[in-house]
Amino acid sequence: MKISRLRVSFQILLHLLLVGHVVAYYFLEWRAVGALDFQSFFHHFLGDGLLTAGALLTLVVYGSALFIGRLFCSWGCHFGATQDLAAWVLRKLHWRAPLIRTRFLHWFPLFFLAVIFLRPLLDHWRAGWSPAVDLAAVGPWDTLPGWVLSIVTFAACGAGILLFLGTRGFCRFVCPYGALFRFTDRLAPLRVRKVASCGGGSCTGSGGTSSSAIHVPPCTAACPTAIDVHRETSASGVVTSVDCVRCHLCIEACPQDALALRVRPTTPLGLEVKRGGESVVPEVKPQLPVYTLPIWGELLVASVTVMTYCLVDLIYGGHFLAATLALGEAFLAYVVVAALRRNPVVGVLGLKLRSGGRLSFVGVTAIGILALSFIPLFEAGAFKWCIHQAIALDPAPVDKQELDLGNAMTHAQRDSLQQALPLYERATRLFPNHAHTSQLLLSAYVRLGDRRALALAERLDAAAGGRGPARETLRQIYLLFGEVERASQLPPIGGR
Repeated sequence: MKISRLRVSFQILLHLLLVGHVVAYYFLEWRAVGALDFQSFFHHFLGDGLLTAGALLTLVVYGSALFIGRLFCSWGCHFGATQDLAAWVLRKLHWRAPLIRTRFLHWFPLFFLAVIFLRPLLDHWRAGWSPAVDLAAVGPWDTLPGWVLSIVTFAACGAGILLFLGTRGFCRFVCPYGALFRFTDRLAPLRVRKVASCGGGSCTGSGGTSSSAIHVPPCTAACPTAIDVHRETSASGVVTSVDCVRCHLCIEACPQDALALRVRPTTPLGLEVKRGGESVVPEVKPQLPVYTLPIWGELLVASVTVMTYCLVDLIYGGHFLAATLALGEAFLAYVVVAALRRNPVVGVLGLKLRSGGRLSFVGVTAIGILALSFIPLFEAGAFKWCIHQAIALDPAPVDKQELDLGNAMTHAQRDSLQQALPLYERATRLFPNHAHTSQLLLSAYVRLGDRRALALAERLDAAAGGRGPARETLRQIYLLFGEVERASQLPPIGGR
């Protein structure tokens, strides 16, 4: 059996076991082991010192990566499996995802790692770090944003991203967990190495572009992370890129069996040939990589991605979905600008934006979609501006601590909170389902003694289905405003 088929079989078995784990946890109440995800490592272990099942798994994976590299990305990751499945479906539909090679955009995961995990960790560490062990502390669904948003996230990050960022686009341009693998991978001895001479005419050419004028070697064409395998192994005898996920596809694609996963090279670079009875290593001219985007295009994509992500993060979805949407917006902006610069080659999904020297229907449509996308971006920007200004004015912006009437506030503090109140209200009108903002507005109402807090608390309780903190908050607010009878008539949590 081919290694790639064995890998797919392992992925299927692994995900069936994960489904079984979720069923056992919630329906059979086998709760000795909780969520097996990487978020627990960053949020609970690094943040609070709590070793959960997910944190333990993450430590094992990163520890093993020091030897085997990013093998987990191709054998164990559900986002990776989703992307592979989506790429397979696209090939069956006779459409192959593009291979995007960039100068620096593939380092975006470091940016997302810093914003999503490292920055919040600073607040955790200021609060203190106390080690503890509880493998069942986090449930399998506790870290997910709900069924609908989870499905949308998987569809966008696992399939949609392939349409503009190519195969394994999420792994290369978004995944913050993969950002750490870039460091462990540099130490891993298990790599794709050249163990024999390529030979033959099937591997000639630079392999740096998908142009029909230049032949792409099979190993390079097979790589899902757009590594120029032929160029790297010809120059140094080993794949040096930290994007390599050890998927074995380049090895299977090589018609000369010249590649293999090895811990050490079997020969000096595996390139020696016999000349005059002696083994010598032929000189290999290094080939410059061919990039998909021009330098101005990469700078444009980087700028638009950062700006868009800062606007939409935690508004139109979670961190991963926001990052994918930001990159999609950035690449759409790039192709539109390139088309306006009269680039006849640039296109979307294989469709050219210019035809006969003029913008095609696809080009006009792309410009229209880009223009329409500015509307939600402006809304998100207005929302975040309102929140920023309101928190700056609010003398004590709280959303989770125990609510209380602000009788102890000074006149200056009350005046400042009165100025912040319309900003909170404007932000809530823009995004009424944004829980954090609603809690900030609720806190402001309570501290000002505004009875509109009652209606807002009832709405939040209804949205939560009478469960969890929202019900207790509603009960507390009833009591604060003297509605003792209404508080006593509230059904218990979940008892609607």
